Amino acid sequence: MEQESKIVEPVESAEAKIKLALERHGLTQEQATNQWERTVSQIISEGLNTVADRYGVDGEGASQEGKLAFHDLSHSLEFIDDAMELHRSSTEAGIIPSQGDLNFARVKFLIALGASYHDIEQNLGPGENEDASWLELEKTIRDKSLAITDQEKRLLNSGIEATKVKNYQTLEQEISRPADTLEGWFERLFADSDLSAFLKFERQHWRGNRLFWELRNKQLKREGQPIDKPLEIAEVDKWFDAQINVLQNHAGFWQLKDQLKEHQPYNRKEDLKNIELYQKLINLLERQGAGISQDRLHQLLSIKKEDCDQIKYELGL
Repeated sequence: MEQESKIVEPVESAEAKIKLALERHGLTQEQATNQWERTVSQIISEGLNTVADRYGVDGEGASQEGKLAFHDLSHSLEFIDDAMELHRSSTEAGIIPSQGDLNFARVKFLIALGASYHDIEQNLGPGENEDASWLELEKTIRDKSLAITDQEKRLLNSGIEATKVKNYQTLEQEISRPADTLEGWFERLFADSDLSAFLKFERQHWRGNRLFWELRNKQLKREGQPIDKPLEIAEVDKWFDAQINVLQNHAGFWQLKDQLKEHQPYNRKEDLKNIELYQKLINLLERQGAGISQDRLHQLLSIKKEDCDQIKYELGL
């Protein structure tokens, strides 16, 4: 039977990726302005390296047992990028509730600290992961003798806990605190950053494909089947249809982005473009039918941005 292995090319080292990401946001030890920031930067780097060691660097979990295709270092760094942008936008828009003695830099380092640990126990699965990830971060803070206030602990805990998903049909998350509190703002920033890959047209397809492979591989492992089992048209069609359902129903839960609508242009064009993409992919499957090759199915589910961009071009998007 024709089958293409899911080839993942050699990736840039975890250390190099982490260094570039932290430099981009002024989070390295060299860029730190005091000892507290240097200690936090060290903890951030150690947390990110742990994620890379446990789950992979950049999508190799799609074909490598023991690693994760989505919840790897790439996701954690993407989370930090999106969280830094939301922090900046919120500051410029003046929507961050009273921060007391916390200044912009202190909040920035706290956000990156929580982001670097939010999925560090991902192998435990949803719910347990977030609880255990917070406990591991709390232990690390204690072991490193990092000076941190009770308020800052609450912020970190509320942010990580907010990344729990209550409803997988809509991606509704565990938002429990009022938006006009600093804890509530942290919740919304973390929740939005965790799912930002599923909002942008430039990212939805290939990032979504990585989640497909991660969930599929876990299911095959539970069933005692090899992860290189040939794809079936029905499972691919079901996945694309599920993405349309999420894109049609999630909008009310991007709470921090909704607040920012008043201060910067935002609409659902990204969602609508993604919905059109998935509908065209479903139509393509219907046209090609049972004769579609494994090569083609793997191409439609590629974990690489450049491959997905080529598919969009083919589909006129």
